[in-house]
Amino acid sequence: MSASLDGIVKSVVSGNTIKVCHPQRADKEKVLVLADVKTPRIGSKNDEDEPFAFEAREFLRKKLVGKPIKFRVDYTVKETGLNYATIFLGDENINEAVVEAGFGEVKEVKNPSEDHKRLLELQKNKKEGTELAQPFAKEAKLHTEYRLLNRDVTVLFEGIDNTGNLHGSIIISADETSDKPVTYQEELLLTGYASVDERSAPKSKYAQRFRAAEQKAKDEKIVLEVLSGDTLKIIKNDGTEEKISLSNIKTPKYNPYAKKQEKKEDKEGESEKKGETQPWGYEAKELLRSKVAGKEIHVEVDYKKEMQSTKEVRRYCTVLVNKKSVAVELVREGFASVIKLRADEERSSAFDQLILAENDAQKRQKGIHGKKSTKPSLY
Repeated sequence: MSASLDGIVKSVVSGNTIKVCHPQRADKEKVLVLADVKTPRIGSKNDEDEPFAFEAREFLRKKLVGKPIKFRVDYTVKETGLNYATIFLGDENINEAVVEAGFGEVKEVKNPSEDHKRLLELQKNKKEGTELAQPFAKEAKLHTEYRLLNRDVTVLFEGIDNTGNLHGSIIISADETSDKPVTYQEELLLTGYASVDERSAPKSKYAQRFRAAEQKAKDEKIVLEVLSGDTLKIIKNDGTEEKISLSNIKTPKYNPYAKKQEKKEDKEGESEKKGETQPWGYEAKELLRSKVAGKEIHVEVDYKKEMQSTKEVRRYCTVLVNKKSVAVELVREGFASVIKLRADEERSSAFDQLILAENDAQKRQKGIHGKKSTKPSLY
């Protein structure tokens, strides 16, 4: 077993992988994988994230980024060169913290060490409810507490399953002919925070109302995945998926999982690594995600363009949240630049606002308009 080493966490690649640098030599980097811990896989350009991969990575990022750690390399895989390590933040064992929080599973090994046995014990005894939360679980819980906690409610018991669990509906209206929700389940489904469970729904006399409420929520809301600072994946009213991009802006590339390639010189003489995340790329994606994830949006299609690499026809749009353009917000924070257009080129309905926002960001030296020393490092 190797000796304990010191490092500074530069970035978190996934729920069980980090990059560290030497405390005195920032150019000396090492990739560490949590030994014996498996977490949901972050997707690549062509593959989607596994469920809860983002949440697992966020748990680790909030704990470690920018902080000094100690680590012990337990073993190295020769074929990949990856170092599998036990990581400590002060007295906290991070491998154990990830498992105990429900963000990782313990790998099976033939000859378990004492550390591995400890991880298995933590996995076995972790408290109920510490497993990874479903998307919008927090919002659904808060909505339910706000509407029902400490209130008198009318419950209609409608069945019992094989394990003895009672199934029923919470009645919020006596008018069953109304278009408005009769049960609380319908109200929750209409928010988009819940989906119909077809295993238990048939037990209810209101099953058809549940399905109608779910379909209405799908028709009225656009479910989003944020792919980068200027590109989203939406589900249209007909249920099909589509990628759309924000009109007339460009954000730094976001792709932290691409393999490093040789540097090349761009037109301005600055070096960049092809395919890797550029400065402010992560921040742009996170700002866009915070603006649109789980929220109602309005999409105005401005123009279409064929993508050279895939030949797909991409729609470029103005995306509004609460009647405000998210592209303008990105530009104002210095996370995006406005593409220069000819007089005859198609443009966003908010193009004038984009120009004003960019002028403001340049004056304040925000983000990409700031000094080089203020830019986040490329990991």
